[in-house]
Amino acid sequence: METKVKAVFGKDWDAVGGVYGQGDTEIVYETMNLYKNKVVGKRALVIGSESPWVESLVLALGAKQVTTLEYNRIKSTHPQVNSKIGF
Repeated sequence: METKVKAVFGKDWDAVGGVYGQGDTEIVYETMNLYKNKVVGKRALVIGSESPWVESLVLALGAKQVTTLEYNRIKSTHPQVNSKIGF
């Protein structure tokens, strides 16, 4: 996860990942960056992310904590990311 967050800072969208490709990953980041003041220091919820690319974007923008709600079990070792199983 930390590697993905560093990739966001370096704008290495291919290394960040994302299921839609690097161009769309960059667009999502730039759109979220417009509202960065609403993210910094806050808790965020990501719904339906098997790969932590969105979580990486949110952490890079300064979120305090990220919770991922996903149908599949996700194991996260990052101290600012936890997951919940939704069904």
